[in-house]
Amino acid sequence: MERDIHWSLSKAGLPLVTIVTENDEGMKGQLCFLIDTGATINIMYKFVCQYFTKTFIELEGNGSLIGFEGEEHKTQYIGFTFELEGKKYSDVFSVVEEYKGMRQIQKQSGIQVHGVLGVPFLVNNGWVIDFDKLVIVTKEH
Repeated sequence: MERDIHWSLSKAGLPLVTIVTENDEGMKGQLCFLIDTGATINIMYKFVCQYFTKTFIELEGNGSLIGFEGEEHKTQYIGFTFELEGKKYSDVFSVVEEYKGMRQIQKQSGIQVHGVLGVPFLVNNGWVIDFDKLVIVTKEH
């Protein structure tokens, strides 16, 4: 896979990737994820989960994280798999309320972010960001 991030960098100043998936009513919808090479977990915002209950697998356990605004957030874990360019990608995500900072991204750019693909997702799925070419590529592992 090779996914261009030039547009999202120029529009929002951030590496974003959009995927198409089916909601609970069978309608296709887009989810937009921030690619965060500094995030030690993957995040899915709670407001997204209510529309995709059939797509997510609720996992045992709870956790917490400290958001970039310095507040602690309690989380639950879900498994999420999606398809992009004919290949399936999956990982564990922490479900949290939406960060105020993400609302600011939407306010400034008009782009709503639904979650964060952090280092665990990037490593587990072989995604590499090439900032010279402004693309995300996958390596086979």
